[in-house]
Amino acid sequence: MVVILTQDLMMSSSASSVARAGDFAFKSSASVAKLLERLADQSVALLLIDLQMPGLKIEDLNEGLAAIEAANRPHSVAYAQHVNVDILQTAKQCCFDEVITRGQMNAGLGELVAKWGKR
Repeated sequence: MVVILTQDLMMSSSASSVARAGDFAFKSSASVAKLLERLADQSVALLLIDLQMPGLKIEDLNEGLAAIEAANRPHSVAYAQHVNVDILQTAKQCCFDEVITRGQMNAGLGELVAKWGKR
């Protein structure tokens, strides 16, 4: 399953389209609390994280992901616009597997889903 943490309807729609075209289950979460509940079922293979989501506390999300046993933790890709250097640097110090720019996310979404979408 592919899950995206975002309140951006355009990015959620893009991720949904790519996931469904590849025959992957897809869910969107608009809060860290709901996301962490969803991750508890261990069916999430790929987690996409919008670092610019209003109200997101990267440290809280990092703690929640770090608490999940490594073998059960989904592959996580965090992204933000390239001009948000501080956010990207903070994310690189967290337990996310990849930290990329929004442009890289848009360009590589299909490849990410194809590579990591199934558990």
